[in-house]
Amino acid sequence: MPYIMPQKEREKLLLEELNRAINSIIHLNPEKIVLFGSLVRGDINSKSDIDLLIVWETELPFLKRLEVFYNAIQPNVAMDILVYTLEEIEKLYGKNKFITKALDEGRVLYEKRK
Repeated sequence: MPYIMPQKEREKLLLEELNRAINSIIHLNPEKIVLFGSLVRGDINSKSDIDLLIVWETELPFLKRLEVFYNAIQPNVAMDILVYTLEEIEKLYGKNKFITKALDEGRVLYEKRK
């Protein structure tokens, strides 16, 4: 029978990994990092992952951006990372329910000072 990690233990593991992930991508100079999903809602279970929406000014295509951030983080737990430019966010916000919800209900973990 597989081991099922208790909720508090899973939450602690995810928060430690989140902290490590943020520290490993700050040097990439993102505009904003938003945490969304179960960690923000507080409904963590044994299958919960880390969900990040990152705003990053770049000319790289979408899939290449993901590669850059996954390579920088090298996650030790399941992690979903979305990387959009500010222009893309402005186009998607209000039109794409998933992105709108992530931004409205998410928690800003980092925002570049202007």
